[in-house]
Amino acid sequence: MQVSWTIIKDFCQTRNISIQYLDLGDSYELKAFDGLFTLECSIPRSDTADTADFEATLKPSGNASFRSGHYATYVSVRQTAATGANGTVWAMRNPVGSGKTMYVERINLQMSFDAGTPLGRSLLRYFIVGFMSATPSGGTTQTAAKLDSTNAASIGPDIRSLDTGLTTTSVNFGNAITVIGCPASDGATTSYTKNHADYIAKLAPGEGICIRLAVAAVIGQGLTGEIVWSER
Repeated sequence: MQVSWTIIKDFCQTRNISIQYLDLGDSYELKAFDGLFTLECSIPRSDTADTADFEATLKPSGNASFRSGHYATYVSVRQTAATGANGTVWAMRNPVGSGKTMYVERINLQMSFDAGTPLGRSLLRYFIVGFMSATPSGGTTQTAAKLDSTNAASIGPDIRSLDTGLTTTSVNFGNAITVIGCPASDGATTSYTKNHADYIAKLAPGEGICIRLAVAAVIGQGLTGEIVWSER
């Protein structure tokens, strides 16, 4: 879609996107991508105001790699207590000053129960939820892993887990993205896989994704797997 310089500038700045450009001598040819959405703009050098604005604002950070590599981390939670509903057992947040957006592209999880079948029937459940405003604290921290040794270093998202619930003071949670359920029956398992050619969730600086108990935990339920993302 061909748009004006003002529109493509706002598009890039509000989404923290690096613009792609060619310098043709008598003009700048610009493109901006956000997922499958693309904007284009041409700035003639004769338009000195727009040329100067582009060179002062978006050009210095322009032509950054569309992808800066793929990264992964693990999920490994086993409930050791009857933690109440809405307890946050795993979280990952894009640092406020990272300067890049995280695109979650694959989630592979397996929920299980291994503590004998309780007398009462129940369906154990976790929510995957987006959040912002603050970073959960406590628990065990994790470090992002490169999926290619030639990748640039990750922006270093804050990743942590605690089966009895992370501290979530001042965290603002969004609506649940999905729910994963498994019956409270000894040896029961449920697999959850979500892949997307573009992305499942987009985490701007300061935003995160977490796993919360949808109902009170039963000792012996657990969740293991991986979450994969790119950064740009």
